[in-house]
Amino acid sequence: MLFASTIMEGTFTKLEGTSAKLESPSARLEGISTPMAAQNAATEALRGLRMAVADDISTLASKNKTNDGLNYGKFSIFADYSTTIVTMRIVIQRVSRASVTIDSEVKSSIGKGYLILVGIEGADTHEDADWLVHKVIGLRVFEDEQGVMNRDILSVQGEILVVSQFTLFASYKKGNRPAWFRAATHDVSVPLYNYFCTRMSEALGKQVGTGEFGADMKVELVNDGPVTICMDTKNKE
Repeated sequence: MLFASTIMEGTFTKLEGTSAKLESPSARLEGISTPMAAQNAATEALRGLRMAVADDISTLASKNKTNDGLNYGKFSIFADYSTTIVTMRIVIQRVSRASVTIDSEVKSSIGKGYLILVGIEGADTHEDADWLVHKVIGLRVFEDEQGVMNRDILSVQGEILVVSQFTLFASYKKGNRPAWFRAATHDVSVPLYNYFCTRMSEALGKQVGTGEFGADMKVELVNDGPVTICMDTKNKE
């Protein structure tokens, strides 16, 4: 079912180099069922437009050259909520121990288990978090009696430490200084991070350790193996 069609359209003009100007921008929301869905659709439209202009405006514009030497192009951003790809990204490290220290005080520490770094994008939802929780709990990367990775974290009575990590969404296509525009703002990321930790605690059967959102954290760990696995809800390998 299609919940949203075209939500923003207009024209961009390449001026020189990679600078650009938007002309006659307009926006319309069609078939949006709830205000929250409309807000999410508009947020994604603006993010997609910003990425297009910042990352590859010259390529987009050059597809439509005119006789006066200026390059013109049309942009049209679509949101199909039956197929829209959203991304929540985590890095799982199997550890023998891990801890988070803030202002010289240990906030959380664990023994054998997982240290999980979590990156949240603006369009992420509870569905993304639930999928990741399910995969983490069922992941079989702990050795059995034969030394084969065949046990999940429940069977070894392991612990989990979850640390927020917006830098997982670094954009480094242009230049050497990363940009973080894909990372969600605090009003989106904090509630979803808390939800992820709550659901993980429920699935694990014990409270997970956490860092502090936005704090300057010192994370220490002993990666056992090493074993490091990346999961991305847009690339469910």
